[in-house]
Amino acid sequence: MNINSFKNSSGRSWILVTGASSGIGRATVCAFAEKGYRVLAGVRSETDANSLRAEHAKIVPLILDVAKDEHIVRLSDEVEGHTGADGLAALVNNSGINYVSPFAHTKEGRARELMEVNLMGLARVSQALVSHLRRHVLVSGQTAKLINVSSIGGAVGIPWESFYHASKFAVLGLSEALRLELWGERIVVSCVMPGGIRTPFVAKSAADMRASLSALSVDDPAHYAFAMRKMADGSRLVEKFGSKPEKVARRILSIVRREHPGFKHLVGLDAQMIYLLTKFVPSSLRHAILRPAFAA
Repeated sequence: MNINSFKNSSGRSWILVTGASSGIGRATVCAFAEKGYRVLAGVRSETDANSLRAEHAKIVPLILDVAKDEHIVRLSDEVEGHTGADGLAALVNNSGINYVSPFAHTKEGRARELMEVNLMGLARVSQALVSHLRRHVLVSGQTAKLINVSSIGGAVGIPWESFYHASKFAVLGLSEALRLELWGERIVVSCVMPGGIRTPFVAKSAADMRASLSALSVDDPAHYAFAMRKMADGSRLVEKFGSKPEKVARRILSIVRREHPGFKHLVGLDAQMIYLLTKFVPSSLRHAILRPAFAA
């Protein structure tokens, strides 16, 4: 299959993107719409839905909270109501949340919520919609794409975000297993691993950090407060120097437009440098390098 034939099919191709209210998700649905794709945009409120409707005529918002059973149950029928026999050319699992806290203070409810959104929500949406990806393969004769947004935090863990990293490592492992499992059906699974991105996600994480700092007590190790403030300073650097979400959106678009894209897609110089550390530097030396950066 010539890559250009796939590019030219966008006029009748449907894409679904979860977590489309802001940041990477919003940039991605806009990028696809501008290229002529018809986009189903998963959002959590009517306010966000109306905002996206005003953005582009080819964007069709769906109220979708990936952690809610009732939303998953009705999702397949909702998608079929829009796509009909065409199926989905691509599913982009982008929904994700963070939780910043010392591990010793981790609240089980918050940790379970994070895993439900970042891992189980991604898995359940994929299960619900894999038949629509198969339909696209049958109708178009082209591959379908299942794209999971992980993070460079799926290759290396840092302090104070233990369950976030657990979820992103899990997304990478799940994605690799699915790439092998679904390849024979011509559903190609890829994993996007951005570094620091300038999105509202960063501000939310910084707010979480401040809340965790205020909850520290005199019984906590003395280095906790200093180290967490240092990490908060790093968040401000991401807000200033991180990649724009449009850069991730362009990478996702390029994955969809290829017949057989690769598996791991690093976005941002920071992601590339950190990934090289994980591949070529022994873990003991890598940890020695990283500890001062996080005052841990």
